[in-house]
Amino acid sequence: MITSALFSPLGDWIALACSNLGQLIVWEWQSQTYVLKQQGHFNNMTQLTYSPDGMHIASGGDDGKVCVFFSFPDERMKTKKKRNNF
Repeated sequence: MITSALFSPLGDWIALACSNLGQLIVWEWQSQTYVLKQQGHFNNMTQLTYSPDGMHIASGGDDGKVCVFFSFPDERMKTKKKRNNF
């Protein structure tokens, strides 16, 4: 199930959060191809946002993690564990 969908700042890509899989999928709608497909959360990915320059995508999930992805497929994912107390 898709829980969040977001266009990139330039409007050429659509980022999709897949809740049950914990996956981020970035789709280039004009060519109808995947730009990026990454596993980032144990189960439910619930939130997405692009950085203002479109270079990064941040996601949040029910597993308590905040993940930051590079928007380009040749870069690796960075993951940070969110603390329970702020």
